[in-house]
Amino acid sequence: MRAGVILGLASALLAQSPPDPALDPATVLAKARGKVSDRMENLPNYTCVETVVRQYLKRQKPPYPLRPFSCDQLSGEKHRGGYKLELESTDRLRLDVKVSNGLEIGSWAGASQFDQRSILDLTGGPFGTGQLGQFSDMFSNESASFRYIGSADGHYEYAFHVPENTSHYLTKAGKDWVATSYEGTFWVDLGSFDVVRLSVQSSQLSEESTACEATSTTDYHNVHIGKEEFLIPRQNVLHFLMKDSRETENVSTYTACHEFTSESTVRFDAGPEPAPSVPKALIPPLAIPAGLPFTLALATPIHADTAAAGDEIRETFSKAVLDPKSSQVLIPAKAAVHARIVRMQYWPGAPHRFVIGVLLETVDVGGVSSPLYARPEPFKMPEKKPAGFATRGTPIALTPPNQPKNVGTFVFFTHASHGYIVPAGFESKWLTAPPPAQ
Repeated sequence: MRAGVILGLASALLAQSPPDPALDPATVLAKARGKVSDRMENLPNYTCVETVVRQYLKRQKPPYPLRPFSCDQLSGEKHRGGYKLELESTDRLRLDVKVSNGLEIGSWAGASQFDQRSILDLTGGPFGTGQLGQFSDMFSNESASFRYIGSADGHYEYAFHVPENTSHYLTKAGKDWVATSYEGTFWVDLGSFDVVRLSVQSSQLSEESTACEATSTTDYHNVHIGKEEFLIPRQNVLHFLMKDSRETENVSTYTACHEFTSESTVRFDAGPEPAPSVPKALIPPLAIPAGLPFTLALATPIHADTAAAGDEIRETFSKAVLDPKSSQVLIPAKAAVHARIVRMQYWPGAPHRFVIGVLLETVDVGGVSSPLYARPEPFKMPEKKPAGFATRGTPIALTPPNQPKNVGTFVFFTHASHGYIVPAGFESKWLTAPPPAQ
């Protein structure tokens, strides 16, 4: 019976037509590289909305007593499945990312212009760029090596390696950027010869880096930008193994991608078109003395399940702000304030809490929008403690040690992991501040 099965399979194989030479692995790889090269030459400047959900993970049972870890030890334990992880916290970011000549710059979503700071300084924490720049440098690098792995589900899979001395895979090491070798796999669709998935594994990172290794998987799809169709990322998963034994995972999705021109206004909401702006030179800045207290009320609720750092929020002045010398109204009550969430983090462990950081940007007075410089009002112990003001076991959450002074941090303790809403009308107290030094 067994021999009959083998003979039957052999006869069927002999009866098949000879393989298509166009699908020879070397030919497919060459066509894929040609398509990538052509598209990189013709890729227009474009921008996408990038939404990033970051998970910060720690060991369920950290080793005791605590001791320094080597990257070799951590990597070995990780790949052997020697420990289990639990979620420590999450945060969410929403950015506008612009690609120009293969380079990425970014800003908070919906900002009027792209930020002059590095996108890594803007986001803070573990972050990666380069996904929108198309396939790193593996196809244009003469030192890269390739190996055919196999076929499945209408695609060929290849492995590749790029040595350190010609690599453009850069990681932050202290204040410097250091190149590292990397390797991985990618899938080529046999119908279109497009690269539809790319997985990258870094080598062990430098001693100055806070991470031991990084892995990344990007899924691509075709999107119309301008008059043509281009292959751009749909989703990227970036995983870091940190030297303190923690791990982080960033899941980035890309939406609303379109061609960017110098006349473009970066705007992705469905609201009305903004009115023509008055040249800045004709708008006198709103002169407000520093040190004046004021209270803001949230105009619209913040939904913790969907809100992200980068989202714009609206607030209003609860009371008018008066000039302390003349009693003249500087800012009327109900004046609209444009603010931005710059931190949106959830801590599932006790004490369960959402942490929201807010930066005030502008205030509308008399039809003119002016910068609003302010910082959160310092907490003052009341002369007489109200009932229930402080009891043993009351949870306390400190602001991040390196947080800018003009960012207000608000902590909401709750046992609800989903569905939490900061209601409209929530009030926060601030002090006016002098403009930053030029």
